[in-house]
Amino acid sequence: MINKNTQTLNLEDLFSFQLMRLSNVLALGASRYYTTRFNIGLTEWRVLATIARYAPISAQEVSKRTGVDKGWVSRAVNSLLSRHWIIREPNPEDGRILKLTLTTEGIAVHQEGISAATKRQKRLLTNVSITEQQLLMDLLIRLHQQAVIMLEEQESLDKQGG
Repeated sequence: MINKNTQTLNLEDLFSFQLMRLSNVLALGASRYYTTRFNIGLTEWRVLATIARYAPISAQEVSKRTGVDKGWVSRAVNSLLSRHWIIREPNPEDGRILKLTLTTEGIAVHQEGISAATKRQKRLLTNVSITEQQLLMDLLIRLHQQAVIMLEEQESLDKQGG
């Protein structure tokens, strides 16, 4: 039982809580679309979109760019390979590294997915001015950069046993 001297936390006052709530709702909607339309999950879509943007790219680079666990990226890559939406080829500069690119089929899926994602974003931002959108994007980028610094600091402390 919490008494009057016990400090409590109102989750709704935390930026991280509000960002996660928004992210979860958006991810659920996107996941339903990609599952229904292409029979793939959100991770596979994110991997496909990242490959489209940065190809040729390694799975490790995809993991870094998306913040998705390497194991999940590996499973998504295997799924996309089995659908013939991507190909994996050795890096000409270092044959140990495999680079991923989209196939013609993968490009078509990506183009359709982009259209849906753009429509969802436009609808989400209906009540947000262009100036506010630019400010929000800048703030999100800065918050992400700070969160990465905080994570690196925590990882350093963890390694030191603190």
